[in-house]
Amino acid sequence: LVLTRVLRYMGEKDKPYTLIDTHAGAGGYSVEGRYAQKNAEYAGGIAKLYDDVDELPAPLADYVQLVHDFNPDGQLRQYPGSPAIAHFVLRDTDRLRAYELHPTDHRILASYLEARPNTQVSDRDG
Repeated sequence: LVLTRVLRYMGEKDKPYTLIDTHAGAGGYSVEGRYAQKNAEYAGGIAKLYDDVDELPAPLADYVQLVHDFNPDGQLRQYPGSPAIAHFVLRDTDRLRAYELHPTDHRILASYLEARPNTQVSDRDG
């Protein structure tokens, strides 16, 4: 929620800006996988808000709508990480520099962001 609000605020300015994500991860995370199901933390968080977008305060509704946008079939299956939130909120002129050392996560992230303009995904230490 905080990242979304900060990026929206920065987007109100005329000039492009650069977001540097030093621990980007894969960009998104499954809520259906074994790891997410272990503690099912999402059930007490985003799952409780997911179906009530119209009833939420505007800043929270904006954030939950991004989660909806990340799940185009309408079912809560994936949770966006910071690079996915940036992908939805940044303007084409804004720059994104994402760093991820884990080889699998780096490949997934690079594939996800490959078409986004002004974006670099690096497998170096952020």
